[in-house]
Amino acid sequence: MPMATLKLASWIDAHIKAYEYFDGVSKITVPDNTKTAVMTPDRVDPIQSN
Repeated sequence: MPMATLKLASWIDAHIKAYEYFDGVSKITVPDNTKTAVMTPDRVDPIQSN
């Protein structure tokens, strides 16, 4: 399902729905350099927003 916006609330909601669909969560979530989740893009070690 596409997200309505790229704002943080939509990004978090999309992940919550995905975790509910798969009936669990992963040990870590690594964002793919989306501006919503990453302050400084880097292929190896992105700086994530709080």
